[in-house]
Amino acid sequence: MAVSAMSRHVMIAEAAPRLPKTARVFVWGFPGSKGYYDGTKLDDFNSEKSFKDGFGFTHMNTVALNEALVHHWAANGMTIAGFNPGLISTGIRDPLHGGGCMGSIIEGLVKLFNPSVDAYAKAMLPLFVAPELVQTKGLLFHQDGSPIEGSPALDSATVEQWIDAADSLLARVPIAQ
Repeated sequence: MAVSAMSRHVMIAEAAPRLPKTARVFVWGFPGSKGYYDGTKLDDFNSEKSFKDGFGFTHMNTVALNEALVHHWAANGMTIAGFNPGLISTGIRDPLHGGGCMGSIIEGLVKLFNPSVDAYAKAMLPLFVAPELVQTKGLLFHQDGSPIEGSPALDSATVEQWIDAADSLLARVPIAQ
């Protein structure tokens, strides 16, 4: 949680008052992952009660907070967008599958069904300057650059519950000034 969604939460909150009105903020982290939010546990936001296998709801809690950040800041007037990169073969999963022969097979399958790093960048770069981001704040995009709908589970009240949970967790941690 700290490395993923919470770092984004802190950075955006700290930067927001300093950003010019024309600034654009981008959040990567699987927003628009419909159905996955059924597995979240807002009452165990930081996985302190029932951590299981390093993934499952623990990961989905970070996914939900990432999308909540986009919706929250868009509702507060920020030009912000969320990006769902899907699977891109980058080597980031090497510690999970161990690299080697098994890693080559897994990453080969990822490459077969997903864009390359270069293709992903080519699809994303035009979005960074797209006028639609200013006209409709809080847009979410798939790995091919097409828009995706947000999760219906994250209505405005639920978004604020996720933001409040992040703020409560943050309040427990002393931050050096």
